[in-house]
Amino acid sequence: MVSAVNGSQRGNFNLPNALTVARAASVPLLVVLLCRRSYEIAFWLFVAMAVSDLFDGLLARLLDSRTDFGANLDPLADKLTQLGAFLPLALVPLEENARPLIPLWIALVIVARDLMITGGIVYLRKIGRPVPIDPLWIGKVCTNFQFYAASSAILLAYLSTVAADWPGTDYARALFWTLITVAVALTVWSGVKYFIRGLLILRGGDRETDEIQ
Repeated sequence: MVSAVNGSQRGNFNLPNALTVARAASVPLLVVLLCRRSYEIAFWLFVAMAVSDLFDGLLARLLDSRTDFGANLDPLADKLTQLGAFLPLALVPLEENARPLIPLWIALVIVARDLMITGGIVYLRKIGRPVPIDPLWIGKVCTNFQFYAASSAILLAYLSTVAADWPGTDYARALFWTLITVAVALTVWSGVKYFIRGLLILRGGDRETDEIQ
């Protein structure tokens, strides 16, 4: 989730970028595992992907190996990872003749926000407007909570299928709904902030975006 650009580029083939590429490449496997209801393996894979997300940014700073490639790929890998977790859990029932864990509208809100941001960036760059690479602080917080919510969702899916009567499952359910509620609120809030930022860039360049940081 942390990526910045180093003025002196040292090549795209480095350890931080390799971790980011590996995280993005793991998304199809995560989707398959969730669709096959292999929740335990999916949970540990998602945890590994989240840890790699933490370390790629940290290593990029420590090794002074930040690149344009990593700065653009890292948020894309984040979005793919989150969508790879949320969409299967919103479309595939936990068990036969059961409901999906996540209401579809929640997944659609997350998808709509990401599509709006991505489409806005593409459009602004197409018309020659400068688009800041650094995300808004609320965007970083939103991404973190989406990761927390996705982790708790996969864990709850696993517990609900193997230990539905275990008291800890109720705590996991309460944690999930708390995190997903906060994540949805932050998704809407950050979506509004990015929309305003896009309008300000469209109107007068990126100088005016400082007021919505």
